[in-house]
Amino acid sequence: VEVWVQRLEGLQKITQNCLEALTNQRIDARWQKQVEAFESSDSAAIIHTGWELQNPLPTFLDLATQSAIHPTDATTNEHWQLCKNDALLTRRGLPAYGASLARYLHLPGQGEQSLLVPADGDAPSVEGCVTMAEALGQRELIPLNPAGGFVLVRRYSPLGYRAFADLLGGVAWEGVSHGRSVLDLGLAERLVPGGGGSFEQGTLLLTGHGAAGRLVETLHLKLRLIAGAIAETANMTRRTGRPVLSLSDESFGVCVQEPASGLPHLWTARVSLSDPGQAVALSIDSGGSSGGGLEYYQCASTPGLSSYRAEAVGEGIAGRATLRIRQVIPDARGIIVEGTFSTRERIRPAANDLVWLRVNIIDQRVDLYARLESASAMASGEWRFKSLPSRMGEPLAGRVREAPGATLPNAAFELLPLLSTPCDLYSLAVLATATLFTGSTTALDEMLSLARAVADSHDASKPLDGRIASIFASDERWAQSLGPGRLVQDAIVDPAAALDLVPKEIWFQTLAAIVRMFPAVGPDSLCKDFGDAPPRGVHKVFEAPLLEFERLITRTRSLVVIDWRLNREVHSVIRRLLAAQS
Repeated sequence: VEVWVQRLEGLQKITQNCLEALTNQRIDARWQKQVEAFESSDSAAIIHTGWELQNPLPTFLDLATQSAIHPTDATTNEHWQLCKNDALLTRRGLPAYGASLARYLHLPGQGEQSLLVPADGDAPSVEGCVTMAEALGQRELIPLNPAGGFVLVRRYSPLGYRAFADLLGGVAWEGVSHGRSVLDLGLAERLVPGGGGSFEQGTLLLTGHGAAGRLVETLHLKLRLIAGAIAETANMTRRTGRPVLSLSDESFGVCVQEPASGLPHLWTARVSLSDPGQAVALSIDSGGSSGGGLEYYQCASTPGLSSYRAEAVGEGIAGRATLRIRQVIPDARGIIVEGTFSTRERIRPAANDLVWLRVNIIDQRVDLYARLESASAMASGEWRFKSLPSRMGEPLAGRVREAPGATLPNAAFELLPLLSTPCDLYSLAVLATATLFTGSTTALDEMLSLARAVADSHDASKPLDGRIASIFASDERWAQSLGPGRLVQDAIVDPAAALDLVPKEIWFQTLAAIVRMFPAVGPDSLCKDFGDAPPRGVHKVFEAPLLEFERLITRTRSLVVIDWRLNREVHSVIRRLLAAQS
């Protein structure tokens, strides 16, 4: 099994704007939506303990006794529990549970007289609080769930997505390593060649139809794998109402079931999403307009270099700027501020990006969300800006109305790119490319080049797969780099022959489906930018590609289960005769 524990460590590393959008109440709601998504995807994989929706007792590990410990008060022997009583915390001069990220333990039986224990290092302490070490009686324990966060227990899928995709392409799976040994989790006989002789029984055609059978069946199984990843992502985003923003091959696992006698076990593979994502919805006060109907998200973790990450994710730039106020416009929804934004930071704002501005006026903090007008003719490093309507009370509003002509130096800012599920669609396009082309380190670069090539030669009167066919016909290097022969690691046929063994129309439609998934590449892209998603239907961007891959699965399945081999052989003979006559 795998055990998920809700903990708040690492939140101090995220941007200030992201951090202020989070509270315990919101984090708990996120957790519950994630559990619902896992339930809807594969309820049998969840081992219900009750802790997934009710807070368990804080838990520590005692290595001396090799046991789990729920701390108790030395005097009353009562268990410490997570305190969610906002009224009690507020009366004690501490931040409320629901409106902050601070978490405290208390003794419910002691009521108002209970001592309080800050459960994390960032929670403030006042009189009547004791440290965690004092509550534990100075024992050396390893914190497992020190704040009593929710716990989810799921069936563990030892087989990773990339490992299974490579396995289909002929790369041996090494199993689950544990030190110098390999754990026997019941999969070695079925998934490791030579592990028991049954690996070859996992397919329908590999052993009986040679190169043709191998390529067609491998394509079919890989298309099912890609469709499974898209469907899982769509389900998670539909249930949570937000993008993932951190998808990669490590976000997915594959479960291979034990089939009935005589059935191919590789056909039982099921994809599961194990990464609910790090997207945080920003709270933008714009007089009820919520950013003009747009939903802005940031990634709560700092992403490193990754081929799966869209360029826009992690591009949020923070720094200092000088604001010159041009005019203040009264609005029914609040106050709109127009002015000039100047910074030394190198930024490239897009049309729908927001910039968060924080200034101090009469010792009060003012937060503005504005758009930078890139088209305005300004000096280098300067932009005109216009804020969204902002509500504020008097006398602060009065001072702001008096601000035209004023210069506000050293204002904090953060560029907020408009991000949504098109970022996940990009990651899935990268994943689909890696799935199809086994062992290739250049496939993604070639696929992006193909996407740009068809964009440059866009012709609305011709279907995308037809234009891809024309590009392949014009240069044989495309068949070498992005041909179906790359479905498997070993070159079993030459590139031209591979396009005969796998129907060209199906292969070009497969490439077309992936090209469409890359946002903002050209007219064929399903999404015009990385924020192009319905505000309250972010999952809808996955509907078209999922439908396309399901159609391809149906077509390739028919190739596997009917007698197509003779047709392919006849086609090959005809091709050779035509080549000889020319």
